[in-house]
Amino acid sequence: MDSRESLVRTNTRLIQSFQIPRGKPTEGPPDVNDPAVSFTAEDIKLYPRLCEVLRKRNLPLQAQYTTADTARIFACDIRSIQERIHIGKWPARDLPKRGRFLSCDLEAFLEMQLPSPTITEKPKGGRK
Repeated sequence: MDSRESLVRTNTRLIQSFQIPRGKPTEGPPDVNDPAVSFTAEDIKLYPRLCEVLRKRNLPLQAQYTTADTARIFACDIRSIQERIHIGKWPARDLPKRGRFLSCDLEAFLEMQLPSPTITEKPKGGRK
């Protein structure tokens, strides 16, 4: 039993060493004076949807984003982003320092995600 217990301890330590530390979730609305959520008027004009998402997540606007950055923005797993790239649902670039997306790419993706306009008026009168 002693060797089994030491094996379990070793495995537990290995697993803990590979765990990714999670950041503290933001409580309430982000601080507008925080430099991470300060956007210029030009940024908001160019990337209105992206700036809104970044502000809600308390993240800065960057020139380029890695797969991990993008997963953090959209609150999903890195693997989900990688799968979308692999099957061609999301075109990725080969940028320096592991960059995969530009701000304009993320803005275009957010723009495509808007629901299409639907008829909200119900026909007058009841069933006939």
